[in-house]
Amino acid sequence: HGQALVGHEVVFLRGVGRLRIGVLSPDGCDVVREEGQGEPVEIGRALAARALAAGAGRVLAAARGDQRPAGALSGVRIAVTRPREQGEELAAALSALGADPVVAPAIRIEPAPDPAPLDRALAACASYDWVVFTSANGVAAVRGRLEALGLSLDALAAARIAAVGPATASAVRELGAEPAFVPDVHRAEEIPAGLGDLTGTRILVPQAEAPAVDLASLLRAGGAEVDAVVAYRTVAADLSPEARAALARGIDVLLLASGSAARAVAAAARAHEDVRLAVERA
Repeated sequence: HGQALVGHEVVFLRGVGRLRIGVLSPDGCDVVREEGQGEPVEIGRALAARALAAGAGRVLAAARGDQRPAGALSGVRIAVTRPREQGEELAAALSALGADPVVAPAIRIEPAPDPAPLDRALAACASYDWVVFTSANGVAAVRGRLEALGLSLDALAAARIAAVGPATASAVRELGAEPAFVPDVHRAEEIPAGLGDLTGTRILVPQAEAPAVDLASLLRAGGAEVDAVVAYRTVAADLSPEARAALARGIDVLLLASGSAARAVAAAARAHEDVRLAVERA
């Protein structure tokens, strides 16, 4: 009857969900399928985001007879180069605004090559006055190491926490803590001035392997004692053949959320003619 078919199959076993979802056009020619397993609510949200990023919104819009999805970004084709999980979440938000997102992860996040320095810092977390997070990736890395060490998330409770922006602050809240400071301008350079008198203050900064801003030096210049430890690293990810093919079909906007993503896309453009042409035409 001119309606898209939306279906799902779900199996629960001891709180773990295995979910398969499908969105099919009325004629069955346009199909989006995703599957995965995990905690039921989380996997449901993740698969919905992945389906939207893969074009489920387009299938549903076509079934409704929409020529173009409504929204502020109606019909704009946007390449999202963030790491896959973050890219799928962003693509879902863009799709809700009417955009046609292309998920093309140019970078991926990996654990620190040597977790020992971070482990030592977390074991002594009570000795710090502040823990400063400059990204949600740093928060995720700390959470992972706390769990690996068998430490409670309450280990961070003795220190005040600063977060560079709202996304990082949200990740901190998921740890069960409330940031004591988030700068109005979401830049690492804005953090030292917001922490008050830094003289003799002990600060832990879990950071990327190659941070864009040397926040530790800025904090030390204010009189703080700083332990800046590598919590994760960002590495270039090879664009998949599917992502390259999607880019080759043309994009209106190339979305770069970090310098590392820009460098990775530039390297991919040098290595692949189809990527270079897509970037030049955006």
